[in-house]
Amino acid sequence: MHFFVIRRLVSVANRPIGEVVVDDSGITMEVRFALSTQSFARYSYRIQGDNLYVRIYYVLIGSRGYYTIELLGDEYRDISNIYLEDRRNQRLIWSRDETP
Repeated sequence: MHFFVIRRLVSVANRPIGEVVVDDSGITMEVRFALSTQSFARYSYRIQGDNLYVRIYYVLIGSRGYYTIELLGDEYRDISNIYLEDRRNQRLIWSRDETP
């Protein structure tokens, strides 16, 4: 018997990103799903200029409702904005201009 799992892209309306920390070592983002049926599957990202765009995927089985994404290295030092994106929308989740 074979099983396959369908990964789904998180909608920006769900906003599963908790705390975002940007420092000299890189970027750390907490992913938390509100529904216990959603489990973290993977993420992807792209950098365009000084903007970082993150896509988060989930599956409807499992129990990994919490996950930490770490992007470490100098290439993230100049990031000014971080967006969560789905197929149609983008939502700002962190901005250097709004950081105290």
